Amino acid sequence: MTPAEVFTDRIAKAAAAAAGGPNAAVYQFNVTGDGGGEWIVNMGEGTVAEGTDEDAECTITVTAEDFLGMVTGEVAGPQLFMTGRLQVGGNMALAMQLGSLLR
Repeated sequence: MTPAEVFTDRIAKAAAAAAGGPNAAVYQFNVTGDGGGEWIVNMGEGTVAEGTDEDAECTITVTAEDFLGMVTGEVAGPQLFMTGRLQVGGNMALAMQLGSLLR
């Protein structure tokens, strides 16, 4: 599994199912390292797209390895954050709502 596969399959389905819900935020994911990339997750519209959105309310930066560990449940996002392996920009409360989207 690659980060691209996670975004185009799992996260796209979860975003579409949650579209128009209470979390209508736009997230920017910057996944670094081998297999990484940049993705925009728009929860209001329920869409996922490759690229960047400078106006995203929350930006998540993490390595591809750690991102895959998060989505498979091998490592918790808060643990990555506390050890500096996951960086959050913008609205921290929105980052804390991502658990259900990523699993």
